[in-house]
Order: sequence, then C-alpha cells, then structure tokens
Amino acid sequence: MYIKNSNLLTLLFAIAFLARIFHALGLPAVFNFLHLAVVPFACGLALFTKRSKNLQQISNSNSILFGLVILLTVIVASALLNSAGVVNILCEFLLLSEPFIFLLTIISIPMSTEAIQSFRTWIFRFAIANIFFSHRQKFAWHLDRVGVGYDNIKGVFIAQGAGHYVGAAVALTFGVFYMITAKHQPMTIRVVMFIASVSHVVISGRRQVFLAFILALLLSSIINLKDIKKALVYLIATFAAAIFMCLAAYTVLPSLLVWLRPEIVGDVIHLKNAGFRIIPMYYHSPLNILLGIGPGHSFGRLGGWMLRDYHWLLGPLGATSSPASNEVWTAVSQSLFGDKSTFFSPLFSWAGIWGDLGFLGLGAYFYLASSVWRRLCLDGSSKYLMLTALLFGYFFTWLEEPGYMLLLASFIGIQWHIAQIPLHSTFKSSEMQQLHSLSN
Repeated sequence: MYIKNSNLLTLLFAIAFLARIFHALGLPAVFNFLHLAVVPFACGLALFTKRSKNLQQISNSNSILFGLVILLTVIVASALLNSAGVVNILCEFLLLSEPFIFLLTIISIPMSTEAIQSFRTWIFRFAIANIFFSHRQKFAWHLDRVGVGYDNIKGVFIAQGAGHYVGAAVALTFGVFYMITAKHQPMTIRVVMFIASVSHVVISGRRQVFLAFILALLLSSIINLKDIKKALVYLIATFAAAIFMCLAAYTVLPSLLVWLRPEIVGDVIHLKNAGFRIIPMYYHSPLNILLGIGPGHSFGRLGGWMLRDYHWLLGPLGATSSPASNEVWTAVSQSLFGDKSTFFSPLFSWAGIWGDLGFLGLGAYFYLASSVWRRLCLDGSSKYLMLTALLFGYFFTWLEEPGYMLLLASFIGIQWHIAQIPLHSTFKSSEMQQLHSLSN
C-alpha cells in the first residue's frame, strides 16, 4: 500500500508537470487541464480512505481544509456579487488552491521510508529532465535563435507562453533544494546539480528568478535575527549571491543591466501599478473593496490568460470576463517596458487575487500560506523556498503556475514526512540516519 501511495503522488505530479510534453506528443489541449480534476479527486480519496490517528496530522489537515473552505466561500461570494460564471468559480478556486490540495494529499497519505525515497527520487528525475531539455534546446537545437531572444528555452514547459519563466524557477528551486538536502550525495554531485540549475536560468535569460532567491535570502536573515548564527549564514549567502548577480550582469547576462537605469524607475512603477488604478474603476458596490470584481475578471492567470487563450473551451461553458483585463493588457502594450521583463508587469498573482477577490481573497490566501508556513515548513529549506514563491507572486502569475507550485508543494511535503519519522522507529537505523540527515 505504501508503494502504491507513492506511485499515486508521482502520477499526479507527472500529469501536471509534463502536461505540455504530453500535448506535444499528440494528446488534445484539454489534457492541460486534467491535473485540475485529478489532484482534488485524489485528495478526497486520501482524506476519506486514509484516516490518520495522528492528532498533529489531523490538526494540520483541518487547518488547510478550513482555509480552502474560506477561499471557496470568498470566491463564490465574489462571483455572486459580480455575476461571474460557475466555470469562473471552479477555475479560480482550482488554480489558487491546487498546490495546497496537493500538499494536503501528500501529508494525508501514510508513507514508509521506501515510499518517501521513491517519491523524492521521481521528483528529482522530473526536475533534472527539465534542466536537460533546456540545455538541449539551447546547445543542440539552438532554439534561442528562433523567434524572440531566449524565449524558446523552456525545458519541459514547451509551447507554454510563460514556459521559460516556469522552467527557470523550477530549475533553481530544485538546485537549491538538492544542494541543501541531498546530504547522502557527494558534495561534487550536489555542486554540479546546482551549477546546472543556475545555468538553466542563465541560458533562458530569466533574471528575476535570481532576484527572488536573493531577496528570499535577505528576508530569511531578518526572520532569523534571534538566531545570530543562522542570520549570519543567510547574510553571507545574500552577499555572495549579489556578487554573482553583478558578475553575471557584466558577462553572461547583460540584460540584468536594465534594472540599473534610474531614469526608468518612474515609468516602471507606473506600469507595475496599472492594475491598481484600473480595477477600482469597475467597482459598482462598496463590497467590491472586500470581494473584488469577480473571479477571472481582472488579471490573474484566469482573467489575464486562460479566458483569452481557451475561450473556445471555456466560453461555451458559460465563462464570463471583464473589460478590465483588456485595459491592463493595453497598458502593457502602450508602455516602453511592457515587454522588457515580467518584473515590470502589472499582471502578477498578488494583484490578480486582489483584483478578482478583493482584500478578503488576499486574506484567505494568506491564511492558507500561513498555515503551511507554521505547520508544515519544519526546516530551513522549506521556509526559504516558500519565501521565494511569495516573492515570485509579486513578479508574475507564479502562484498559479502548476508545474512550479506543485514542485514546491512536493518538497515541503517530503520534508514534513521525513520530520515525522521517529528516531527510534522500527525502520533500519541506516535508513533513519539518511532520511533525518535530509531534514537537518
């Protein structure tokens, strides 16, 4: 049963992570949405068939479930206020909640030492495949010479508009996690994996990925001020990463220099905040401040992309939209910096959640995030990687990218399971030492 559980999680992850590959192999485009259905189904199956007797696990699960109910309630209330379609409710909820649902599934399934190792190994294989594909696309197939700039270096996220961003974030997230936790591997292998992941970011030209990880290091040092030793380690790492960024800016990644132009600051801030000026124009009730203008009606992943790209599928199902989305896109197209970097884009997750669901929606999402942080992020690697995700939410619609968010949920879930294994269990001592070394 343990191994079957591990295989189930691996299958769920593969369906989301490799959706674009499957589509390229001939499966219909609707397959890209399959993970939105199977992940909640598997979660429900796990909750109803794997009743845990661990009080802490039950408490953690209930906290996340309560947050999911709050989020769904806010989405439904926003839809009723703004006459949004039922399909908008479903898509909005699934896009925002899927990583939490997947994480809930992981912690609800009992896993043996062997199952944890198997799931972890498969996640690593998928992440390595992403890095391998990116280097093939660059050095063997020379896809960077096709189209515009480096936008074709996407790893396994081919034919996806934001695939180059997702692929780069996945690569560096894996590289950092592997470097920190794979203590059973020789340092040489861990360093090589980390360099390969950094190389993926460089050849794809996604400079904001580095920025998110550096800012997360700085935030980690502030959070750990009570522990001088930890704070010092994070500060040193921040300083080293900043030096790396400077060296890259004047060598292999000159596009970083676009951030060193003081004269563009005003225009960039004006563009970044375009949504905050546009959305209030569509308020028709004081309640819009709390509930937004409706799920999918602003500029999150649903309103900004999915309702446009998949109108042929979602339109006949009753999906609704708002002119606010088009106005934000117009602001992007009219700006000199609209196509320079997603760091300048007004279409980012935090703004999208606020635009769609108002301050209550933001509050519901923050509650879910805080539950994961307090209850499930039990080690430094989990907390650090979660900080990078929260920062990514300010850059672009990262919080609604399943390939990236499910990878993060997998790493947090794996580390949580490792921390639950008692030191004096019936497992072999060698297995115990290996697994516990991964969580320290």
